[in-house]
Amino acid sequence: MDKIQTVGQNFWDAFNAMWHKIFETLPGILIALVIMLIGILVARSLSYLVSKAIQLSKFEKFTSRALGRDVSQKNETGWNLAQIAKKAVYWTVILLFAVFASETLGWEVVTQEISNLIAYLPRLFSAILIFIIGLYVAGFVRKAISTGINSVGVQASGLISTIAYYVIMILISITSLNQAGIDTGAITSNFIIVIGSIFLAFALAFGLGAKDVLGNILAGLYTKKNFHVGQRIRVQDTEGVIERMDSINFILKTDNKLISIPIRKLVEEKVEIIDVPGQ
Repeated sequence: MDKIQTVGQNFWDAFNAMWHKIFETLPGILIALVIMLIGILVARSLSYLVSKAIQLSKFEKFTSRALGRDVSQKNETGWNLAQIAKKAVYWTVILLFAVFASETLGWEVVTQEISNLIAYLPRLFSAILIFIIGLYVAGFVRKAISTGINSVGVQASGLISTIAYYVIMILISITSLNQAGIDTGAITSNFIIVIGSIFLAFALAFGLGAKDVLGNILAGLYTKKNFHVGQRIRVQDTEGVIERMDSINFILKTDNKLISIPIRKLVEEKVEIIDVPGQ
């Protein structure tokens, strides 16, 4: 009987202690909840103000024009600078108020971990900023390469500019990861091997199978200074009017047919210019 009374008393004491502890911590929990509610309101307000400030400043439109980008198009992530800044401000404020709330509850470990996360945020945000700027730069370079290659009449401008774009994006991604404190040694080594293999393959292709095409391209750059559409010329025994020219071939229109001739013939062979329109 005494043992039963002892067990019952111990249970009652533990129950009372638990409720006493709950009532002791309840004010702290309520205060922490109030702090978090205030934090949510402050975070929403500040993030909204920052987003509107960026939109009103037209900063993104300015950078898009500076990099030759169509301001009506979104970047490759589908996000714009205002959205990114809004999210960054929102979660930074939430974490700061979470530190205050955990200190109120006496959660020292949680407070320390959140503080460490806040200390890491500048590195994270700078890494994200590098990546976003890299998106714009890579897009600008792709457009510039495509325009430049098209201007000399090379048909593979889309492929070459796309390859350049993804190479730049990989480099930017590695740089961003390094800035974020992530070890990219293995990624960098593998990337160098892959890029080296690609360039070696291109070198072999040009050296073994594309030397004639490359010769035509170089000849095309030279001959466009001396020959143009509308000239009547004679190449060997073929006489006609230049109908069209690109970096590989030119089309010669004779009396009854069109003849495609490698453009290097204008450099390698004797060419007689019979007449020029307007002269």
